[in-house]
Amino acid sequence: MNRFVLLFLVSFVGSIAEASDNSILNTYCSKVESELVNIRLKYEHVDSFLFLDIQDVYLAIKFEPQMDDNEKSYYMGHLLNFIRDINTNLYAKKKVEDGEYRKAIRFYPSIVYYTQQQKLYNLINKYPSESVFALPFLFDEPQLKVALNSLGETNPNKIYNNLYDFYNLNYILDVVTNMASKDPITFCANYDKNSILKTIIAKNHASILDTILYIKNKYGEKSPLLALISMTMNHEKSSNQLAEKIKDNLFITKSLLEIIEKKENYGRVSALNILPTYANWLFDDFVENGSEIFKEFSNDDLMSMTVLCIDHLEKEDLSNLFNYINDRNNGYITIGAIENLPKKNLLTFYNLVQDYNLVNQMYSVMEINVVSYILSKVNEAEIETVPLQNQHWLNSSWDPTKEPRHKSASNAFAKSNSSPTIKKQPEVVNKIFNINKLQLSLINWTRNLNKIDKNFKSIVESPIGPIFINYLTSTHPQLLLNNIDEYHKHALSNQNIIKSAMLIPNNVKKYFGNSEHLVTQSLKNANNDTINILFSIYQKYGYNSKAYFFLDKLVSKALTIDEAHRIGENQISFLRTLCNVSVSKPFPLGKLNVEEEINQLGLKLIRQINDNPSVSNPTLNQLQQFDAKELYSLMIQGKEELFVFTFEQFYNSFIASLNGKDVYTFFKEVQFYKFREFAELLAEFNKFTSFMNYTSSQNKEEFIRQMCQLDFNQLNYIEQASILSEFLANCQDPEYKILLQKNIKQNLEKSLKDKDQVSIATYSLLASNIGHAAVYEREWFERLEQQFAKHTLNAVKVNDLKNKNNKIIEVCYFYNDDDGKASYNSFINTFSSMPKWMIQDIGSYLYITSLEGNDYEIFVNKPQSEQAGQKAIKEYLLINDLEPNIIVHRGHSYHTQKTIEQMLGSPRFIFMGSCGGYYKISELLERAPNAQIIATKQVGTMHVNDPMLRTIHEMLRLNKDIQWVDFWNEQTHKLHTNKDFKDYVPPHKNNGAQYINAFYNMIGL
Repeated sequence: MNRFVLLFLVSFVGSIAEASDNSILNTYCSKVESELVNIRLKYEHVDSFLFLDIQDVYLAIKFEPQMDDNEKSYYMGHLLNFIRDINTNLYAKKKVEDGEYRKAIRFYPSIVYYTQQQKLYNLINKYPSESVFALPFLFDEPQLKVALNSLGETNPNKIYNNLYDFYNLNYILDVVTNMASKDPITFCANYDKNSILKTIIAKNHASILDTILYIKNKYGEKSPLLALISMTMNHEKSSNQLAEKIKDNLFITKSLLEIIEKKENYGRVSALNILPTYANWLFDDFVENGSEIFKEFSNDDLMSMTVLCIDHLEKEDLSNLFNYINDRNNGYITIGAIENLPKKNLLTFYNLVQDYNLVNQMYSVMEINVVSYILSKVNEAEIETVPLQNQHWLNSSWDPTKEPRHKSASNAFAKSNSSPTIKKQPEVVNKIFNINKLQLSLINWTRNLNKIDKNFKSIVESPIGPIFINYLTSTHPQLLLNNIDEYHKHALSNQNIIKSAMLIPNNVKKYFGNSEHLVTQSLKNANNDTINILFSIYQKYGYNSKAYFFLDKLVSKALTIDEAHRIGENQISFLRTLCNVSVSKPFPLGKLNVEEEINQLGLKLIRQINDNPSVSNPTLNQLQQFDAKELYSLMIQGKEELFVFTFEQFYNSFIASLNGKDVYTFFKEVQFYKFREFAELLAEFNKFTSFMNYTSSQNKEEFIRQMCQLDFNQLNYIEQASILSEFLANCQDPEYKILLQKNIKQNLEKSLKDKDQVSIATYSLLASNIGHAAVYEREWFERLEQQFAKHTLNAVKVNDLKNKNNKIIEVCYFYNDDDGKASYNSFINTFSSMPKWMIQDIGSYLYITSLEGNDYEIFVNKPQSEQAGQKAIKEYLLINDLEPNIIVHRGHSYHTQKTIEQMLGSPRFIFMGSCGGYYKISELLERAPNAQIIATKQVGTMHVNDPMLRTIHEMLRLNKDIQWVDFWNEQTHKLHTNKDFKDYVPPHKNNGAQYINAFYNMIGL
């Protein structure tokens, strides 16, 4: 700025000052003018608009016709404080650059107005973010301390983040102490990262702060003990005593309720903040276990928790609560339950009660003064206005996000949000798919089978109990029988034990040797003809008979017990008969045992061909004995070992056995048994189109219609949808792509019409996966793709693989055959060549640990000690309360089921090194729903597995996240010469797993 302009400015503002006769006002004006010159000299090049805004306010105050000179002096004195701070504050340049002063001056007229009106609290409560920039300049206002204490309770971080502005207030230690005592958790979250806070606290002589810091340092900055600090300060219990008790959900919930009862209690704000987290379990427990848990609380307590947890609750929760209180007949809800709760929660609660048409139910459980209190708060909110004042003093509007100096930041924000991250997607989708709690609870347990044993009793006694027990009976009956001690008193236990025995008769025989076992007793008391056949087999042949597998044929009298026993003595006859049983009807007796046995025997048979892939292989001659139905079943159950050569052999034999039969007629004859799996297998080997040429156009359309029409009454619809997703990705024939896409669209439209939320979620995700690849109504599918972006498994985060002790725990399974021994030796030699790892021999297993980097422990059983080693590892993990987050399976495909069934916990990363491990992914995700999986569709080989695992182990040891795209590009460069590498599938390319993960995210699990 040149000297002429500066002199003009001084003379201009000076002439304005001379217009007033008030000496106090003149004095303020003169000082403001002087400070304004300094500001312009220092900061015009940084933000010229700041000076203009201050000048606008200054001139407006000076000429405001509605104010007398005394009132103008009041405003001008505060304006002087504001301008002086800009000229003297050590952080002034940064605050000018960040726009903080400009935000403050534009809010300043309202701040001063409400201060003068003795209503400052109302303003900052309404506009906390805007107020905080202007508050520091009310240095000598008595209301400022009250305002800061109020803001400290409702928005403490606003003060913590701006402490440098309040540092010179002589009462700031009192304000901080008050904030810390009311909300110690937020205080501790700020303490280590806020040097000014530490400086202020250094002057502390309050015992409450000493106690807070002691708990923080010993138990952590997020410990719920901080919210219970009142109990420690009042000598009710020591922090050590409380530390033991807070592991009990019931104790901590009751304790937090006790803290929030009185406004003067230490830790009350923290208790209010965290109580929804700790109390929400009650409502989930009610869904799963019934109302028993509610008996632990008074009606007032239940209402307090309901209001505080309102953001997590649904209509059923509120209705259940009101019904429970009515039925309980234990008095009405009193005013004490709600008068000290945040008004925001109370208003949300009342609005939801209205939306859900539950007002009358609410009134029926409350004393009249409680209803009056709620209505008064609602009325206050409706008429309560805190308008900004004197906004006409500023000549221009201003949007900080559009200011030029903020462009780089806003552009970066826009760029980061142009492609929404995966974590944001579920938040959007959850608002669309309102899956109710019963459905969510049911889905959640079907995807967490490894956790059932620990929670069996709660599940059985919950509202989902009967449905879930039926699901277990039909899909995982052994889990039901494993928990017979918890279940046998249930009214339907005998019925489900009988059903279980009919599905897994070969498993049930193990109980027959113990006449006192609950399973044996239940079956003996059943007086059931089918069950009696099982006992007859046991009496005649004991455990050592394959006749148990043929229960269906024994009941239908197609076979006698002796005939069934003899068939079991010949492997090929046994396998053929099993295959025949599997496709004979939709749910044959012994179904699960039959399928498992076909899988095991079939994989071994096909492995014999894979080991010598030649037309002269004698095992191929055995295929000639199988008819079309038996080959069909064998191909499905043995798909893990079907490689290019073996698939061609089986497929050609299958087609020849059909002898020109219409394939749609064939599907009818086999009860459409696993027809989606078979179609996906054909698409994988590019045979689907040629196979479907053996039927009419009408039947083709009907087949695709059935492919796309999922049965949502069966709880395996998620798995079936994932198979359909795989098929959609692999089927490239334009004719079938049009049929598929047309049916997906029709099914979604029907779901929307029926308002079936689960069905809508399922088909929306299928449609979004088609997206831009659509050949039918492409724009429609692209819109779905944009709306429901697929959940991408793009990385394994190291921190996700660490346990509570910051360790990575891995378990590797090897099996006692030539392949297992060779793989084991190769695996161990890999570690022997890496100096940062140590190998210890523990007898039946090896213990491998990292010497540098992350704390990493690997347990590896010796193949020759297969059972003993795996058992010892499991016992060690259980005794030490350890759950592996990484599982590595090595060995032939027919060993994979053994690995799956003994997995502990819910691993986050699984490496399936066996042949065809890809086809076990849906089963793995039932037990480890959040797992990311590497597997191969065809041959698994140590020459790919070991170099890949070496890289993974080193990356995790060095604390490097594994970004799958980068990792796979690197592995492709290293291993592309190995012909088997191309069939390995990383997590980010696994359509089925991505579908399942995306579905769970979409519905909020």
